[in-house]
Amino acid sequence: QVLLSEPEEAAALYRGLSRQPALSAACLGPEVTTQYGGQYRTMHTEWTQRDLERMENIRFCRQYLVFHDGDSVVFAGPAGNSVETRGELLSRESPSGTMKAVLRKAGGTGPGEEKQFLEVWEKNRKLKSFNLSALEKHGPVYEDDCFGCLSWSHSETHLLYVAEKKRPKAESFFQTKALDVSASDDEIARLKKPDQAIKAFWAPGDAGVVFVGWWHEPFRLGIRFCTNRRSALYYVDLIGGKCELLSDDSLAVSSPRLSPDQCRIVYLQYPSLIPHHQCSQLCL
Repeated sequence: QVLLSEPEEAAALYRGLSRQPALSAACLGPEVTTQYGGQYRTMHTEWTQRDLERMENIRFCRQYLVFHDGDSVVFAGPAGNSVETRGELLSRESPSGTMKAVLRKAGGTGPGEEKQFLEVWEKNRKLKSFNLSALEKHGPVYEDDCFGCLSWSHSETHLLYVAEKKRPKAESFFQTKALDVSASDDEIARLKKPDQAIKAFWAPGDAGVVFVGWWHEPFRLGIRFCTNRRSALYYVDLIGGKCELLSDDSLAVSSPRLSPDQCRIVYLQYPSLIPHHQCSQLCL
């Protein structure tokens, strides 16, 4: 243990540590066979680093080439230099590797001036760009590592992301409608659904979406550090509109993944409201 007595020493240590980037995401591209029979994949990596001069966290990407013989890695090395992805909040390559989706922020720094755009790129050109803020279908899209999600459908025709629910426009208290106590059982049952949905991905055949649903009861705990918060795994049928429970809703679940053969879901499960970061059970 080293104690720093001088502020200059502590500041110099912090400046040195802030220059060390942290890996935030990585994905493998499609397999390519060279004319000589060699096989390789492109690995796209994303990093974050603190820029003290700009007083902000910056994001940059770097490409790697990974050559293999089917059983082991023969050679791996960087392809070019790192490039800052300014304004890029989320990005995800399509399953075939031919397209890339990017969630980007643009506009001013004042409140209400910043906008979010969803872009679709194909190799060296931009195919489409959607101004999500102008559509007014929902609030800001989540882009952090806890709530953020950007997923391609297996058919590469749809994109899935998680955003804030659109807030209704403010109106006078005397014009607010009262709760209809004569609502049907189906309408009341909707209130029993989870309060927050995160970590969503497409189900096989793109017929539905699987996600982790968090509850705000018995009390609202933080998600980033309180992994013992009550939650469950759900499936939403996009055709019929029904929401099905896939796991025990009295426990806590996290990190769901679809198996490579798209036949099973693997996730972690543990009792809710227990001490933080306890051992979890691997479920299939």
